[in-house]
Amino acid sequence: MRRRAPAAPAARRPLRAFLALGVLGIALRLLLFWVNPPQNSFDNHFEPILWIMQYGSIPPKNALWQSYQPPVFYVLSAGVGVVVSYLGATMAVFLKSLQFVSCLFGILTLVVTYKILERVSLSNSARLVAFGCVCFLTRHIYQGAMHSNDTLSNFGVALCVWLMLEARERGFPPLRSALLGLAIVITLFTKYNAFVVLPVLAMLLVTVRPGGSGVTPRRLAAVWGLAFVIPVLVLAAYCVSNLRHYGHALPWNTAIFDPTKTQPRAPGGLSFFTFKPWEFIAMPILTPQNLDSFWTMLHGGMWFDTEPKFLPILDPDVSRWVAYYSWIRGEQPFPGVIGWTPLTHFSGSAMIALGLIPLALMLAGLARWAIKTARTRSAADIGLAIFPVLLLTNAAGIVYLTMRSPVFSSIKPTYLLNCLPAWAVLIGWGWEALEPHARSRRVAAIALVALFALVTLHVLMIVAARGFRMAWQV
Repeated sequence: MRRRAPAAPAARRPLRAFLALGVLGIALRLLLFWVNPPQNSFDNHFEPILWIMQYGSIPPKNALWQSYQPPVFYVLSAGVGVVVSYLGATMAVFLKSLQFVSCLFGILTLVVTYKILERVSLSNSARLVAFGCVCFLTRHIYQGAMHSNDTLSNFGVALCVWLMLEARERGFPPLRSALLGLAIVITLFTKYNAFVVLPVLAMLLVTVRPGGSGVTPRRLAAVWGLAFVIPVLVLAAYCVSNLRHYGHALPWNTAIFDPTKTQPRAPGGLSFFTFKPWEFIAMPILTPQNLDSFWTMLHGGMWFDTEPKFLPILDPDVSRWVAYYSWIRGEQPFPGVIGWTPLTHFSGSAMIALGLIPLALMLAGLARWAIKTARTRSAADIGLAIFPVLLLTNAAGIVYLTMRSPVFSSIKPTYLLNCLPAWAVLIGWGWEALEPHARSRRVAAIALVALFALVTLHVLMIVAARGFRMAWQV
């Protein structure tokens, strides 16, 4: 066998940059997981896991607040719980081990997103910028430190997108089509918002023509059956069973807890047609004055802890945070004073402001793809519609949820993380649009470096406030 020639220094440079970003992104997620108490999360997902471990069965949909959710995360976590319990773990170690499941899938999502970016035609600099935005996306870092089924859902969607691209590249061989179908079935049962994989797959398949790239009519029919029809039938059977037992195809336990009856709202109502980022730049946390704009709340929460879970660690003025959370739960009026330091306030405002750069790049990338596709109408460009479809269907799902329950807890930026691969690819396309314009590219690069540095500083401040100690309990 011939010895492979060493890569040229110029070729190794981008690889080192990607590796550095990946290592930093993983390190930030591990550090925040290390210091975050297991109970510090938006919802209690431990109850269904403990039920499975105790009774050996999935809890009824109406038994617990979170048991209405699809069961994959809970079954997987219960398996981890059984193993660590068998090894003699204390309750603290048991809870921290379950929390690490979320962290692990957040890290794996970074890896799969990088693999997706490799399969899309992008310049090295555009791919690097896109991957950097994912690595330093504050909301994804936060979520990896919290115990929930969200990071498993994000990973499942990203894995399905990667398998779709790989299967298409290989001409949809039956075995890979079956593997894709299995991944889609599992992903559908992680969380309701993971259903976005179905329209994405449908868009991919309708753009495929028999005879192109080695795709025979038989293979195309096979992938429709194995990867789309079978998962849809499995999901339909699940919905029919839910209808029979609970009266709803997709149950939601508002009988146990209904956010619309407790959470505060904007006095003038909620708008889906405004975007006012200056409101959260001025006050980067939920207040009665900034609950009125759907898109503004989504953007602000992508880059800072606007529905605070980590700010109390940074600024532990207990009395102020107790008063603030009483308002969040609808128990008392807004206290009017936030328990944070000027540095925390400034960093939050700056991160939300600088977060407008990735947003602008994403929108530019979306426009660039649409214009190019309309102009060329090439099969390759049309096939890339899976990324805009993923972004738009994910956002549409959050709009639907908010219309059903018009309170801030429905507008969680976490729910938007299922479109992370599309977000990254669109940012890459947007950066390519900037590449011919040296001055604009330089300004955007400086802003992104500043954003990444602020995110790193923010996470390290939280870690330092906990004394770099592993948190077992609040």
